Order: sequence, then structure tokens, then C-alpha cells
Amino acid sequence: MVAAGADWLYKLEQWNDIFDEEKRKELYKEEKNSHTVHAPVKIYPNDPCPCGSGKKYKKCHGRNSAE
Repeated sequence: MVAAGADWLYKLEQWNDIFDEEKRKELYKEEKNSHTVHAPVKIYPNDPCPCGSGKKYKKCHGRNSAE
């Protein structure tokens, strides 16, 4: 319903017999958040390598395979 832009459906009185207000709000938030896209963290060359070696990314896993 949220994706369709039909937010008014969550406010219908018929839902009172099925779910309490807290449960309806929880379902609404869950549906809203299910469409949220989270971008992966960008790793820059001078950042520490995520492998935990302690080296900079460019000197560890950021190297070209030709080297």
C-alpha cells in the first residue's frame, strides 16, 4: 500500500478490528523501510584496508593484479 501511494489505507477504521494502532505503525514503517536502498561504503586509496592488515588500501588490496 505504501509503494502504491495509498497511505490513506492505513488509516481506515476497519484496521482497528484487526491490528492495534502500534502494530499498524510498525507495519507501515517496515513497508517504508523495505524500499530504502543503502549504498555500500566507498573505500578510498588512502583509507585503511578493510582486511585488517594495517596497510593503506592502495598498498594492500587496492593494487592492480599486474604488479
